[in-house]
Amino acid sequence: MNAKMIIMSAAILIIAALGFISYLPQAQHTVAESRKAATTLKIQSTEVHTFKIEIADTDAERNRGLMYREHLADDAGMLFLFQDYAPRRFWMRNTLIPLDIIFIDENGTINDIIHLAQPHDENLRMSNAPAKAALEINGGLSLQKSIEIGDTVIFPPFFTKELAQ
Repeated sequence: MNAKMIIMSAAILIIAALGFISYLPQAQHTVAESRKAATTLKIQSTEVHTFKIEIADTDAERNRGLMYREHLADDAGMLFLFQDYAPRRFWMRNTLIPLDIIFIDENGTINDIIHLAQPHDENLRMSNAPAKAALEINGGLSLQKSIEIGDTVIFPPFFTKELAQ
């Protein structure tokens, strides 16, 4: 092969490799997003309530939370999962909608609720009990649906309790 053909072959290989490399992060992002977007959670209260949730299980996702959202469907929410079991602190910086923050112990039992946390409030709101997770839903919805401390959250494999019959 002459030098010109070698250079052209190398250029084609480099372009193909760059295309493949640029595809990889997109593919990984798509898989991660689909895992987080297609998740449901149930709360056993006076009746069973089902929520379509996003999962925040990294520091970056937990720090962003529901900031900048202008709307949240009544059957939607964000579940914050933590590695440890400890008191939790939340604020509403850059959050545009009021939220209820439901704190959940390691067994899937709701052990505290902050009702109607107000948009843009930078004061830290702390759970009254240690929590392994927290669920944010539209403000006022927990009262409207009679979700209370002591209710059960079903979210396998994180919380594996069965629904009451």
